[in-house]
Amino acid sequence: MQHQRNVLLYIVGHEATAETYNYLYNLLPAIRHLAYRIVIVNQTSTFPPELHAIAAQHNDVEIISLDMPANASWLLHVRTMMAYLHELQPTIVHLLANTLTSDRDSQIAMWLANVSCRVMSISTTTPNTLANKSSFLAKVINQRIMQTIHTIIVPTATVKQNIQSSYQLPTTRIEVIPIGIDTAYYALHQINHRTRADYQLPAQGSIIAAIGSFIPNKGHSFLINAMRSVWQQYPDTHLVLVGSGPEISNLHALAHKSNHPDHIHFLSPLEDERHFLALVDLYIHPSIQEGMSFHLLNAMALERPVIASAIPNIQEVIEANASGLLVRPNDADALASAIMRLFNDHELRITIGINARTRISQRFQATQWHKLTIDCYRPPSKPAHRV
Repeated sequence: MQHQRNVLLYIVGHEATAETYNYLYNLLPAIRHLAYRIVIVNQTSTFPPELHAIAAQHNDVEIISLDMPANASWLLHVRTMMAYLHELQPTIVHLLANTLTSDRDSQIAMWLANVSCRVMSISTTTPNTLANKSSFLAKVINQRIMQTIHTIIVPTATVKQNIQSSYQLPTTRIEVIPIGIDTAYYALHQINHRTRADYQLPAQGSIIAAIGSFIPNKGHSFLINAMRSVWQQYPDTHLVLVGSGPEISNLHALAHKSNHPDHIHFLSPLEDERHFLALVDLYIHPSIQEGMSFHLLNAMALERPVIASAIPNIQEVIEANASGLLVRPNDADALASAIMRLFNDHELRITIGINARTRISQRFQATQWHKLTIDCYRPPSKPAHRV
């Protein structure tokens, strides 16, 4: 009789991004020695190119794509997921792109199916999200579900403290595992540099850039407002915003009303942002609320001097005045002052850029991220038998 391998099931939630699938793509080869049968259930409505890459590279990985109707009830979601759980009988279920307030159907399905070992990654939860966005009843339900989770993986100590203060989870392991990138891939000497003309940007003047979804929490509006003061001292400076999202019309309108609308440029999301970042003089991360950001890590690895909002989670990435500058969130004047401080101090820009790469190399490596995640899959070691 053929030995049935244990199943490691990934449930990829509705908030999955390219980084979620790239994480899986790079993690899967390292799991081979654990001898799991690997199954991915993709809950997004589309089959993204990153998932095609996983299918092409790992032909022994089973991929199930759930294309549930937009108006499907939560009960249908739960029953569908439970059917897969009963069929697959997974040893470990790992939730990806889930938060405490989203994709609850997967968590409820696991709870009802009595899956013995669950790992949940929370990568976007930010301070006060749990308390402010959940009613008392929802909080009670969340707590009951989370008490059955074996391990919760969080990217920062801030998120861990937030969960601990909001929920009583005496038997749940909460592991702080920072996200990471391949710093060798994000190294200036490895990049085939492009020119500004490739991005239809002016050849002259400094470039300030921010990359991220155009949504209110990303703080692009106060970055545009900060440019008014910057242009007074450095009129040839250009601001480049890279991304897409529902706020794009508002941002275009705000740019049009600025002192130099022709100095604000919008680019669609880039397939490979390394080449663009190599052309940037300053990278700004103006988020008002943020979990973690690959864009910020990428810019720091490329030795770009960075300025970010002094908000929880991001403060665990940047050492103030060492690997970057931190400013009060949503404060255009403070941001403008920080920008001009770096423009006025060439030596400080160089130092911060070098320190930024060192910081990422030491604390935010993909290899360490993967290793610590895989350690969560290993069964707990049994105490040695005493004779």
